[in-house]
Amino acid sequence: MSGEKVVVPRWCDLPLALQENRLRRGIPRVAALTAEARREFTECAVAYTQQYAPAASPVDPNAPLVLTGHQPGIPHPGVWLKNFAADAVAKRANGWAANVIIDGDLCRVPGIRVPTGDLESPQVTSILYDDVAEACPWEDRQLLSQERWRQFGQTVSTACADLAPEPIIGDWWQLAAERGIAAGNPGLGLSQGRHLLERSWGLGTLELPQSTMCETDSFRRFVWMLVATSRRFRECYNAALASYRKEHRIRNHAHPVPNLEEDEAWIEVPLWLWSRSDPRRRAAWVRQTPSGWEISDRDSLTLAIDAKAPDASDPLGSMEAAPHRAIEAFSDWRDSGVRVRSRALATTLYMRLFLADLFLHGIGGAHYDRVTDALCRDYFGFDLFQYATLSGTLRLPGAPKAIEDRRPHWRNEIRRWRYHPETLLDLDSLPARDRRRAEEAAMRKSHWVKTPSRTALAAERHRQISNANSDLQQFLAAERSVIETALASAGTQYRNDESLGSREFAFCLFPQSKLRDFVLDFA
Repeated sequence: MSGEKVVVPRWCDLPLALQENRLRRGIPRVAALTAEARREFTECAVAYTQQYAPAASPVDPNAPLVLTGHQPGIPHPGVWLKNFAADAVAKRANGWAANVIIDGDLCRVPGIRVPTGDLESPQVTSILYDDVAEACPWEDRQLLSQERWRQFGQTVSTACADLAPEPIIGDWWQLAAERGIAAGNPGLGLSQGRHLLERSWGLGTLELPQSTMCETDSFRRFVWMLVATSRRFRECYNAALASYRKEHRIRNHAHPVPNLEEDEAWIEVPLWLWSRSDPRRRAAWVRQTPSGWEISDRDSLTLAIDAKAPDASDPLGSMEAAPHRAIEAFSDWRDSGVRVRSRALATTLYMRLFLADLFLHGIGGAHYDRVTDALCRDYFGFDLFQYATLSGTLRLPGAPKAIEDRRPHWRNEIRRWRYHPETLLDLDSLPARDRRRAEEAAMRKSHWVKTPSRTALAAERHRQISNANSDLQQFLAAERSVIETALASAGTQYRNDESLGSREFAFCLFPQSKLRDFVLDFA
């Protein structure tokens, strides 16, 4: 139903969940690593946000922190809702909230789906805000067409005028357009423009790209831990995935994410590697050498780290004792244009364990992060801090209140016409001669229907019933035409309703008043 929200735990219980997580975060070794990670994250988030937004009030890294995250693209309202919820929960806890922009994900199609046409014949069209190019991470996706980018807001407003009147994109796009041109990156333009709109509606959140988070020393210690304990981490990671697939009866070994592989001395770790000059994501592999470790994409990128192997059974200890030369090596790699970025489960593991007092997931992320819970339990030896799940549904103003599929009804009527025509026949409406013929056919069918099918007459029984049905159908040609027309109409109506009733339309297609009522109401 449009306007509906899903919150687990209940909205009123989220502050308690946050407080319980903060109490559990007092584990001495976790607390020490968290303090440093939070300090770096806070400094980076403040510095990044101040590049395009007015300076926020001072932020205490030790205050309650609510985190969420999403790709830079334009989200639908049910996903966007998380940012507003994070801000509201943080304010209730006298803390602060931040959104991590997952710019390590791929930018595949630089556009959104837009409803065009009219109510009688709606269509959904993809409208681009930039030229199409080979998919690459948002972090290194360059803006290719300033003209297309500038005109995107007007193009969308014109295209959806009949089905999505007064979309907020008419006013909002100027913010995004200016930021995208200034940054030369569509992902930054979209995310910064969105955040400026959120700020204008009263949010006090900060933002930080995943790429910046991954260049902090605390995250590099996390990467070192993955490298130095790679064999044990892979075992725990794959075991958690196997348990999840078994529980949910999933046979596809690429779902929810693929296993980490091992190839001779090489062990895969949940990281992506690419370079600024060649922004194609490749899996990261590590192997132990006589002098230390190598991390490589097994193609063109290899980094040697001269450091001894730590105790693989103590991952937190390996983070605490991460050698300075390893941190420097990752820093040098960055300076040469190489990107080391976490993959999905590793990203949420880091943010939930070392940053957030409460992490807000959408429904999909929450479902898959059960794997992360099991991984943490096996790998670190303790339960990961509780997360919350939040999502919502908002449909365009002109969308049907409910999508009713009448196709099954009319398909059933087709089956009745074919196999039980006597149930559709109105004998009183037939001329006398036709009525006698129809009555005779109906009686003949009734006789053979009552004849047991498991006899020597089974084949004759089937033939006689089929012949009787054919005789009866002669009097129902008009009814057949009506049913087929109704079925076609029901199909068209269902497709139209489904197109307009989708919850996946980008937030910028909605009127401002409808959006504000949805994202700001958590009563």
